[in-house]
Amino acid sequence: MATPPINPAAEAALAPLNTMLDAIYAWDEETDAFLSSTSDDEDIIVVHDSRGRLLDLDVREGLQQELTISELNDRISDALAQNARRAAEGLDAISQKLFDECAKIASPALLQHPVANQLAQALHSPNTQRRQ
Repeated sequence: MATPPINPAAEAALAPLNTMLDAIYAWDEETDAFLSSTSDDEDIIVVHDSRGRLLDLDVREGLQQELTISELNDRISDALAQNARRAAEGLDAISQKLFDECAKIASPALLQHPVANQLAQALHSPNTQRRQ
């Protein structure tokens, strides 16, 4: 069976979309691999993955004896909150890279399309909700 001829206009129209899809797939891989961690020098080391799951929480040996239960609880909560903010900032930076790359790829006509606005809103909303 013969392959149908390729329409050059259709190929030209699809090229930016295919480039955007490649950028989105790369963004997806980068965000899946993303980990956020406090410094190894901290008394409490926290590691979160890109979905906000706590992967590790290490407390410096002896810290439990130096602090009251309430103080230790507060320090752990602070470390968790700080790392969650750091994770959100890191994911926002990865997403911003994607937005910048897509803006370079997209034609002005494509950027004016209502679906482009919906996509941008959909991609921005989870980051905004996560920080609230």
